[in-house]
Formats: sequence, structure tokens, C-alpha cells
Amino acid sequence: AQISAERKTRPRFKALLAAPEGEFHEIGLLSSALLMASQNIDVFYLGENLPSKVIGEVANNLNPDVVLMSIGRFYQKLPGKDIGQLMREMKSLLHEKTSLWMGGHIPQETRYQARNLAVRTFVTLEELTKEIEV
Repeated sequence: AQISAERKTRPRFKALLAAPEGEFHEIGLLSSALLMASQNIDVFYLGENLPSKVIGEVANNLNPDVVLMSIGRFYQKLPGKDIGQLMREMKSLLHEKTSLWMGGHIPQETRYQARNLAVRTFVTLEELTKEIEV
């Protein structure tokens, strides 16, 4: 679904929002979508529990500037789920010019990995707000 606020100017950039397979918590993702739309950003909301390959295919068709993925507290506790591996997989699926952002419950050690992969992380909506505010 495309989420947009009434605007009189061109969108600042385009963002695709989704939660990875196994992630069913979407309150943060929905909040991020509304926050971004209020800041004149075109938002394409895919929703939760989506395989990485699907997110990558949609992203490569829509060509967003940013893909923002939401990670809940229990994601890493699911069998076979690792945020670091998810970041590497998503980076390999996206066009080089598409930035990968991840928000939610991102442990400190994973944030270090993210920096090395050029993945922007947000633990709070306040951090996201600072990044996108005009």
C-alpha cells in the first residue's frame, strides 16, 4: 500500500517499509510509515512476515531510495533468524544505490555489524525522526 500525506511539493525521497519473514510485530513499522509520510516522503508499505527475496524483488521494481525493515524483540530468538545475516542478505538483494535501514530491537553488537555493512539502524522512533526531519 502506498501511504502519503497531502503535499504541495515533490516527495523528498521514496521509502519501502517491510518486516522480514517471522516478524509479525508491525506497530513500529506502521508508526514509521506514518512518520515518514508526514515528512513528505513517499512510503510504500508492504507489511510483516515477508521473505527477504520478495522484499528485494519489490524494492528492485519500485527503486526506493531507502528500504526500512522493522525488527521486533523476539526476532533473533526464532530458529534460524539472525539480524546480521538478514542485513547481509538484504544488501546482496538490493540495488547498490538503495540504502538499507533497520529499526526496532537491534542489539548493540548487531549495530556494530550494521555500520560495517553501511546499514543505518534506529532503536527508537525519535532516532528515525532526527534522520528524516526537514
